[in-house]
Amino acid sequence: KTCMTSNLRNLSLNAGQNERSFNALGEMYDSISKGNPWAIALLEAIGRWSLPAEQINNLHIQYFLAGEAFDWLLLAERLVREIPENYIPEADKNALLFQGRLPSYITTTDFKMALGPEKYRAHLNYFYGVVLEEMLWHVTSNEVEKARTVKGLHHAIGVDDEVSNRLYRSSLKALTGRFQKENGRGRSMKFTFTQYQEFVYWLFKKRISISDNARAASDTKKSLDALQQLVLEKTGSEFIFY
Repeated sequence: KTCMTSNLRNLSLNAGQNERSFNALGEMYDSISKGNPWAIALLEAIGRWSLPAEQINNLHIQYFLAGEAFDWLLLAERLVREIPENYIPEADKNALLFQGRLPSYITTTDFKMALGPEKYRAHLNYFYGVVLEEMLWHVTSNEVEKARTVKGLHHAIGVDDEVSNRLYRSSLKALTGRFQKENGRGRSMKFTFTQYQEFVYWLFKKRISISDNARAASDTKKSLDALQQLVLEKTGSEFIFY
């Protein structure tokens, strides 16, 4: 425990964390060292965490997008790497880091209670607004490519714009320009990873605003089904949604 506290102090100074996030880490360490399940301690630390973003070793890590979409798994990955290896079974750690899976004893209720209502709502915003929106683009792109193949078109030129027009009623270039202008970045077409995710979330909100309820529900189901199939193919297990 002394070693863990020392590591925490050095980590806090290096990362420039504020007091609440520093305390969240300390309480996570204390909880695990007392024998409480590591996953519960981790989720509770996520619930207490206050920083929307961090700068660690010149790496910018953004946990909240647009102040309302929360990537809990990104924060979980960051925190779990600070827990001594002997406190987490290797299989559990790999399941979290590579599959986004928590131990089977964690229920949806546990997850919701640990994160709290605000972070849980933000988690849903991220899941539907980024994860499923990316999946919807992928599925729609496949549909467009199949339709073009039937017509004898075997190149990718114009696919992105056709997908964009189907989903958002505008070309991808026009949408990108509008998003960048709204965020004060002029006409730049280049995105950082965080900016790209913010763009995806922006597209999600635009699509919802121009879709009727039946179309929005259909798109969501299409995305969920595709995600479930992808996870099943990659891991041999069904997707778990918390």
